[in-house]
Amino acid sequence: MKRGFQLLIIVLICLFELSCSNSKTKNDEQKDNSPNVVQVTSSIPQKEVLASDIFSEFQFVKLENHPDAIFGSVDRIIFSKDRIYILDSFTTGSILSFDRSGRFCNSLNNKGKGPGEVMIPMDFYLDTISSTAYVLDMEMYLKSFKIINDKFEYKETNSLPGSMGSFKMAVIDSEKQAFIVGGGTSELAISNGSLNDISFYFPHSISKRTPVLREGLNYGYNNVLFRRFGNDTIYSISSGTPKASRIFLFDQPLTYNELFNLNESAFNSMLKKYYMINLYFETESNFYLKYSLDKEEMYVFGNTKGENIQVKKANLINDIFGTSNFICIGTDQYTGSYIFYTTPAHLLNVMQNSPEKLNKKSLKMISELNLGENDNYILIMLKMFGHE
Repeated sequence: MKRGFQLLIIVLICLFELSCSNSKTKNDEQKDNSPNVVQVTSSIPQKEVLASDIFSEFQFVKLENHPDAIFGSVDRIIFSKDRIYILDSFTTGSILSFDRSGRFCNSLNNKGKGPGEVMIPMDFYLDTISSTAYVLDMEMYLKSFKIINDKFEYKETNSLPGSMGSFKMAVIDSEKQAFIVGGGTSELAISNGSLNDISFYFPHSISKRTPVLREGLNYGYNNVLFRRFGNDTIYSISSGTPKASRIFLFDQPLTYNELFNLNESAFNSMLKKYYMINLYFETESNFYLKYSLDKEEMYVFGNTKGENIQVKKANLINDIFGTSNFICIGTDQYTGSYIFYTTPAHLLNVMQNSPEKLNKKSLKMISELNLGENDNYILIMLKMFGHE
């Protein structure tokens, strides 16, 4: 009898532990599916912050000064395991590839409307699994190229619906693409690979109040991210539908819907009192946020542990490469780095005229680049605190 009672107690304990385990699993799943919420303070301390205190690990990549490697701006930068791809939409209208040491590999710059040619590459994305580059040409065509031995081998062209148009796109996977819609009534479209099955999301409030977003679509860690003009929410669209991923809580005078329901005059007046996200990037373990209130710009650098550094642009001292604008252009998901770029002329000027602005580590790295004023751009790859 006593033995039977002991067995009953053991069974009950096991059932209780199993119940707790299941409950914990469900709670963890619910927590994992919930958006991360970040409170943004409206009173940032007036103190200087060194960039090297935020990004303690960094490296400089000198891009090869090759005749075919000339570009004017970086409109998209994407990393594969062993290559760096840079899109220059309007200066040269080309996509250039470099290896990770900065050596020039190849470019896609065949101008024209025929197969394998591109007129105006508005955007491009890379499917690293299939080594396929997707190029959004003139807002109307999606052209795909297989990358074989660094050459862009033309595959096919698909036309976007005439009423849709797009200036930004992203590859979710080999079967789905996303577009920021340039016309019609919605802001986001997600389609199948052949563009004959398209779902639309986020109706336009008033089209003229939804400007071209810089990095409105970009890669996060194993995610494709989307954000809306004026909205405080970052959406993950990797599942094929938008889901809130991270929410920034500002002390806003109005909600997003209230703002966009104002008449034109009141809307423009309220924008001076409304916090606006300018740029957002993330890696597996942290994020970069640039935002503004009227004409004042600020940053939040945070990690998945809930730690963050908030600083005004005027108080952020760039002791790594010396520019006053600390504008990120993308991320390298393979190394968890945030990517910036500058000119050799700028670095040489700082080294010669105000080397005290840079920390010792930067001075050493830059001097080892052996820069000339006519050299190509320099990429700076920074790893944020909390990097794993």
